[in-house]
Amino acid sequence: ALPGDFVESLLKEFEHVLVQDHSQQPRLGVTTISPSIIPKYFPAFRVFYYARRKLKAANVLPPGTLIDYDVYWANLPELNRRKTVDRVEEFFRPLYRFSSVYRIADLSVDSYLRWARKLLSSKSLRKRFRSLTYLDS
Repeated sequence: ALPGDFVESLLKEFEHVLVQDHSQQPRLGVTTISPSIIPKYFPAFRVFYYARRKLKAANVLPPGTLIDYDVYWANLPELNRRKTVDRVEEFFRPLYRFSSVYRIADLSVDSYLRWARKLLSSKSLRKRFRSLTYLDS
């Protein structure tokens, strides 16, 4: 496990951001921490999806806005039982897509702040978040 409780400190940071008056801070951004690639934890990586172009519809996000990501992981104990791994698809497998697990339309700042509010108010959502955060071997 990580020193201290990473998820609890992250939730406190979310609370701190959510109680501030954002009219005085117009520039907020979303930062994600990449999953582990060291063997102490299950190796994992993310594939990010961004809005590519702006269309004339009012509800389309500006180009470059983060809209989703997939997390791929390697189950080391399972892989260690095998003699060989012939293809990368056998090593890294999809774990989850952020939008599917957390029922979020995109990862724009407004959507992410709504998700953070839900995370703070929902015990089951926090439990899911914690289990995916600490997916360690």
